[in-house]
Amino acid sequence: MLNMNRRLWITAAMSLGLFLLVWTGVAAGWTERMDEEGLRLFDYWNWLDPFTFLGNGKTIGIISIMLVIGLWFFRRDVYGMVLVVVAVGGGMASTNGSSMLWGGSARRMPRSGGSVFRAATR
Repeated sequence: MLNMNRRLWITAAMSLGLFLLVWTGVAAGWTERMDEEGLRLFDYWNWLDPFTFLGNGKTIGIISIMLVIGLWFFRRDVYGMVLVVVAVGGGMASTNGSSMLWGGSARRMPRSGGSVFRAATR
C-alpha cells in the first residue's frame, strides 16, 4: 500500500467525506437555499457592496498576474505559477462558461435578490 501513516489516512477519509457532503448539498439544492437566505440576510445590511470589486474578473486577473510575477522573481516556483494559472483559469471557465474563453460574452450574474445558481443555469 501507499506509504502513509494513520493520521494521513484519517485526514484523507475526512476530506473525502467533507467533499461528498458538499457535493451532495449542491446536487440536492441545499446550498441554493442557504445562498438565498444569506443573500436575503446580508443584502439588508448593505455592507457587501464595497467588496464586489474583489470578484471582478479584471481584479482577479491583475492579482493573478502579480502573483505569478512574484512567484517567478522571488521564489522561482514554476509549480506554483502553473497552479495559479490553472486554478484561476479553471475558476473563470467554470463560473463564466467556456464561451468566455472562446470569444463569447460572459453571462451577467444577479446583483442582489437572486440566486447565483439560478443565474448560472439560464
